[in-house]
Amino acid sequence: MNNKKVYLVLILLSFLFVSLSALTLAESIELAKKNNKQFLADAEEVGKATNIYREVKSSILPQISLSGAVQATKTYLPQSTQTGFSFTDVTQDTGLAYTLDAILLPAKSTEEASIAAQLKATQLLYSGGQLLNGIKASKKYKDLQNKSFQLKEEQLVFDITKAYNELLLLNEVVEIQRAALALANEHYVRVQNMNENGLVSEYDLLRADLEVTRLSPALEDIENTYQIAVTNFKRLIGYNEDELLLEDKLKNIEVPAIELEEAINQGLSHRLELQLSELNVEMMEIQHTAYKGSYLPNILLTAEATAFTASGDYKVHKDEFGHLYQAGIAFQMPIFTGFSNDAKIKQAKHDLKKSKLNKMNTEDLISIEITNNWNSMETAKQQLSVQEKNILTAEKGYQIANERYQNNIGIQLEILDAQTQLNAAKVSYIQALHQLNLAVNSFKKSIGIKL
Repeated sequence: MNNKKVYLVLILLSFLFVSLSALTLAESIELAKKNNKQFLADAEEVGKATNIYREVKSSILPQISLSGAVQATKTYLPQSTQTGFSFTDVTQDTGLAYTLDAILLPAKSTEEASIAAQLKATQLLYSGGQLLNGIKASKKYKDLQNKSFQLKEEQLVFDITKAYNELLLLNEVVEIQRAALALANEHYVRVQNMNENGLVSEYDLLRADLEVTRLSPALEDIENTYQIAVTNFKRLIGYNEDELLLEDKLKNIEVPAIELEEAINQGLSHRLELQLSELNVEMMEIQHTAYKGSYLPNILLTAEATAFTASGDYKVHKDEFGHLYQAGIAFQMPIFTGFSNDAKIKQAKHDLKKSKLNKMNTEDLISIEITNNWNSMETAKQQLSVQEKNILTAEKGYQIANERYQNNIGIQLEILDAQTQLNAAKVSYIQALHQLNLAVNSFKKSIGIKL
């Protein structure tokens, strides 16, 4: 019986752990890729660009269309329209009379049917290079959208990593503040007991109570900040569960061992922004070449076949169809366009120069960004080392102050000051650790390393 109870408890605990499973950074990133609305909208642009390229590329193939029409008419006229007049009464030419009767004099009823079908094909033979340049430009645009989406994916990973680490930071600060409040409460109870035994003054008790009062709203404030950050993080990754548990804690990240000059060279070789700038330059070059070909003729081959028939009743026979076949070559060549083509060429030339200057500017900005991130990473590394020493010093100081106060050697101010310094040192250490994580990730991103 006891064994069954144990098994039941274990099963319930296993369900509890499953329902409260912690969320890792990798899982958060995958959720964001599946649920982040802006990221999903950006993915649609990639598919759109792919189909634009297919559409433009299809223009090089023959364009074939089939059209047709079937028409049936029936006319019925009342008896009052039948006058009995005939053109045979006024002319001796019976052939002419019958023709005029058929055309000008309505019969009491008529039935007619007609069918026509046409198969038409057009093939562009020459377009002054504009079609081929259009295909090249759409291919570059497709590649540009793919690279742009990769860049947005990298930014999403960076943003989720940053938000995840900020949650870890806030969570640990909350824990530090809770521990500080618990320590202050514990100290207040101890001072209260000592006051009741006449070992400390009323002033010491008041100071201990004030310390508890000071820490309580600070804890509430950081807890509210944490909940706001949780809500925003859920929105970023599309997380719909009520509870959010994080698996990891902030860890000391490995700092890349790389010199600044090497980092700049690596960034200039791997950054997607520069690849996008290069694709934009190539697109502008294609556009400039295409506009220069606007003076050349367009040559088009056309061919069509038409079948048609008509009858005085609703009966159509296959041997009564007529046929029409046509084939020809058409061309169009601009002679004078009011200098608009020349203006377009000059505009394209300016766009080309602008794209090259933008690329050079992007290179400069990337070099500056890498330099700043490298310096920030080195500073964050040194700052963490300092905070590691500070927290050891603060812990030792609190231990000494606590022992002095318990032995009635030290005063209350010493232990309160030591508590404050220890709490501040713990917060400063976790903030320095978070700053190092952020600095390293920013540096890696700036030199083209995927997170």
